[in-house]
This record gives sequence, C-alpha cells and structure tokens, in this order.
Amino acid sequence: MSIGSSSLIVAVAMIIFALFYDRKQINIGTILYQIIYSFFVDVFTKIQHYTDIKAVNFVIMLLGIAIFSFGTGIYSAADFGRGSYEAVTFSLAEKNGWKIKIVRMVLDIIMVIIGVLLGGKFGICTIATVLLSGPIIQATVSTVKKSKILKNIS
Repeated sequence: MSIGSSSLIVAVAMIIFALFYDRKQINIGTILYQIIYSFFVDVFTKIQHYTDIKAVNFVIMLLGIAIFSFGTGIYSAADFGRGSYEAVTFSLAEKNGWKIKIVRMVLDIIMVIIGVLLGGKFGICTIATVLLSGPIIQATVSTVKKSKILKNIS
C-alpha cells in the first residue's frame, strides 16, 4: 500500500471523528484537500531527492516544514473545511479552549509513537515537524484572522 493510500485511510478515520465531535470543521475543502494531498504524497515520494550536503538537506527540511505549516495555517483560517488532521486539531482546541499549537504538538507526538509502534522510522525531520508546525500554524491562523484579507473575500 502506498503512503498516499495509507494517508487517505487515516484521514477518513479522522474525518469521521471530526464529523461526530465538531461537524463545523468539515466542508468541501476537507474532501478536496485530502484527495489532492494523498495524491501528491505519492507523487513527491517518487521524485524526492537528497543532496550529499547535510546542511543543504537541513535547510530544505526547515523550509519545507515552514512552507507546509504556513500553508496549513492559511487554508485553516479560510474556514472552507480543514484537512482531516487539522479538523481534529481545531476541533479539540476550540471545543476545549486549548491552544492550537499544543494540541497539534500532542497529536504529532501520538502519531509518531503509533507510527514507530507500527514499524515506521523517525529522525530529525520528525522532531523538527513536531516542534515547529504547531506554533507556525497557530501564528499564521491568528495573523490571517486578524488581517482584513479574509474579511474582504467574504
């Protein structure tokens, strides 16, 4: 089974959870995002390439985490439906009054533990993602919601 297919299966379970826990997190964007995301996970898995220079790989990794987290924050703030993982994150945060960054970091840690128990591997990128994605997403959502960008689109 491909990583994209596995991602889609996990996403469906998360969407079902979000539907029962906080239905407002789910919209057409949720379904579209997940289909596109799962497809591109498989595409990029096949074409990824690393350099022999560790410092370059490290910078690319940090840029990837930042761009992904920033993009996640932008589309999450738009309220057209969130991806499955974001739907669970925002459901738990909003319904319980918790900070998005903390919920995201805890969910990331839980997912890493489950992945390792299922035979997966983790390294510096996994640790960096756990530590950086939640704070970047929360800061982006907060900034976008405070700005006039979304108000002008609505």
